[in-house]
Amino acid sequence: MCSFKIPEYCRVIDETDIQDHAFELIFAFDEIVALGYRECVNLAQIRTFTEMDSHEEKVFKAVRKVTADLDYL
Repeated sequence: MCSFKIPEYCRVIDETDIQDHAFELIFAFDEIVALGYRECVNLAQIRTFTEMDSHEEKVFKAVRKVTADLDYL
C-alpha cells in the first residue's frame, strides 16, 4: 500500500523529491500503519484523510515560513 502512495506525491522517485514531500508521505504512511499494525483503509480513504486540514501542518508551514524569512534577512 505504501508503494502506491509514493508516486502520488512524488513525480520523480529520487531523494530530493522525497525530501520535498516528506511531510505528506509521512502523513499518508501514518494513515496506513498504526502502532505497527496495518490499518484497514483503502486508497480513497487515505486520499481523503491526507487532504483534510491539519493543525500540525499549518504550524509546520508557519514555522518554515518564519525561518525562511529570517534566513532572508
